[in-house]
Amino acid sequence: MRTFPILIACACSDLGLEASKSSDGASDTAANEDADADADADADADSDFTPEWYSLAATATVETSAAATLSARFVIGSTDLERRDCEVMEPIDLAATAPASESIYTYWTFTVPSDNGCGGVGGTPSRLGVGLGVLDPEVRARLGTVDLEDQADELWGAWLVADDNEPFPFGYAQGAGGVAADGPPPDGSYTLEPLLLLRLSETE
Repeated sequence: MRTFPILIACACSDLGLEASKSSDGASDTAANEDADADADADADADSDFTPEWYSLAATATVETSAAATLSARFVIGSTDLERRDCEVMEPIDLAATAPASESIYTYWTFTVPSDNGCGGVGGTPSRLGVGLGVLDPEVRARLGTVDLEDQADELWGAWLVADDNEPFPFGYAQGAGGVAADGPPPDGSYTLEPLLLLRLSETE
């Protein structure tokens, strides 16, 4: 399956809103008109966003060397790889299960709710597996895009399994610290971030 590096840099638009203490009502009116114009421009930009790719971001905890809590959200990429972060999902039947691959040490599975948090974007998987494990070479090669190439040996691999397909190394995980070992990560909290994308099923 083709993968692409996700664009992490945020192209945020500056609305230029400043709190004015001026008694001049005309300046307040002008500021409001400028804000309305910027909001319309943002709406037009959103209308041009065509979802084609997805990945995942999550926070997780490991307790007694086993999967514990997980909070996950989809990340959607457009045809030109512009990024949109979805809302956090409410996983159904979240469970710690046996890893789906030797490259995964700690593993969660859950059913994606009907509201996937992406505001109506379809094509995301209905069932997900999320794992901490080996840092995949393809992910390692892209750590420079997030200024983490010098910390590669302290990172874990972030993996997902979509609808029982092959495990996919979507990114990296930062957490408890220390050198990543060949075995379950130490107890603590982890942040899983995306660097690679999968195609939404509706655009295949």
